[in-house]
Amino acid sequence: MIQTELTDGRLFDTDAYCHSFDAVVTAVYAEQNTCRLVLDRTAFFPEGGGQLSDIGTLSGYAVTDVQETVRGIEHTVNAPSDAFRVGDTVHGEVDWATRFSAMQCHSAEHILSGIIHQLYGYDNVGFHLGREEMTVDTSGVLTKEQLDRVEDLANAAVYRQIPITVTYPSREELATLTYRSKIALQGRVRIVTIGDVDRCACCAPHVRSTGEIGLIRIVFAERHRGGMRLYVKAGERAARYVRAVSDELARISTMLSAHTTETADAVSRLLTELKDTTLAYKAVLHEQMRRRAEELCVEDAHPVERFSPDMPVECVRTFLNTAVERVRGIAVAILSKADGFTYLLASRTVDLKACIGDINRTLNGRGGGSSAMMQGTFLCSEDAIRSYFKSLVL
Repeated sequence: MIQTELTDGRLFDTDAYCHSFDAVVTAVYAEQNTCRLVLDRTAFFPEGGGQLSDIGTLSGYAVTDVQETVRGIEHTVNAPSDAFRVGDTVHGEVDWATRFSAMQCHSAEHILSGIIHQLYGYDNVGFHLGREEMTVDTSGVLTKEQLDRVEDLANAAVYRQIPITVTYPSREELATLTYRSKIALQGRVRIVTIGDVDRCACCAPHVRSTGEIGLIRIVFAERHRGGMRLYVKAGERAARYVRAVSDELARISTMLSAHTTETADAVSRLLTELKDTTLAYKAVLHEQMRRRAEELCVEDAHPVERFSPDMPVECVRTFLNTAVERVRGIAVAILSKADGFTYLLASRTVDLKACIGDINRTLNGRGGGSSAMMQGTFLCSEDAIRSYFKSLVL
């Protein structure tokens, strides 16, 4: 990354590749199990611009968060309150793998946002760069074909190995520049330029050239607040994602005995077969339920029939619809569950709404429905259910 102006104390501004440094402690703010340090200079990027802070160590103690406050750049350190004093010299180590991954992603975001703005006039209205996930929000909706074009052009920019430059234009120079910015900026403005692809105000570290990004992949897109939210992988995160997807696809390919480029068609055929089989299976179940209901004794009052918990509810309803034409009172179906039973009640002669209150109170139940059919749960034993309906007089 080409830098045309140095900034005092902010080593991440002057050299994005600096990850080892020495500094002097200028302030210590102690807390119960941590302390926050302000240094005379730092390579730790504080959270900002949609990007999480760097992590790493200060004199061997873990740095878990870095924030810019009115008191300076504060480093949260997992250390005893007396571990550091004002005037101490400390050695800092930025977690380089985390930093470089963020640099790859942030530079990739600029490329995507710049291309989207150039091609379609949409703005970047939201950006989040976490440890694993990166999202980019656009002010307008993009089609699948448009997103593919954006991704192709973004990776073409990577192949061109365009230098990424950082400048601090004067107010007069800034007035002549066209650049992207989500907010009105005060004071010195840091401009990140990627050749003819993008120019944007930004506070974050970036790679030296687009070639260091390696790969940009839009993995998912959805409509969001009148625009789009893009889920993006870049650099080593994109490489890990591609490997994981490739491995998963290979497993699916093996299970389906289909080439990796033909798995979608194979899954479609399998789903069609499954749907046909399920329909045929349920047709058999419905017929079995009708026959089971027809076997009930017409003299029975409030018969209770138990079904396996995996029996489809619609099949149980078929049983009840047939049963109520044969038996007296209420036809009861129960399906066991972890802490009791799911129940379905049906009747042609009893107003279930009138008696469901007493039924639920007695059997520790809850549920509801219509005068002809009710559904809910009983938290009691099967014996209690059978005993209640056996003695029920309506």
